[in-house]
Amino acid sequence: MQCAATSNLRERGSDQGRKIKFHFCLNCGVPVFWNAEFVPERLGTAFWAFADPSIPLPTVSVWEATRHRSATFDHEFDRFQRQVDRIDGVVTVRR
Repeated sequence: MQCAATSNLRERGSDQGRKIKFHFCLNCGVPVFWNAEFVPERLGTAFWAFADPSIPLPTVSVWEATRHRSATFDHEFDRFQRQVDRIDGVVTVRR
């Protein structure tokens, strides 16, 4: 994935003390994507940042413990209260 637009960057620490970089839309301020120090080869994307109905629905939700009550879905998927790792399809919960 490559970002073709300029974004506003904010960095914060994770619960484990590693850095997470959030890229925000300059027009409306919503978070569009982020990357974490512990998986630099991956980008997280905000599902609502795209107006394409063909984008697949999420298959996993992490940090359910702090999820805003307005963030709801009508389909079933894996939900975790805290951070998880997926390695070769196996899910492990970080402690």
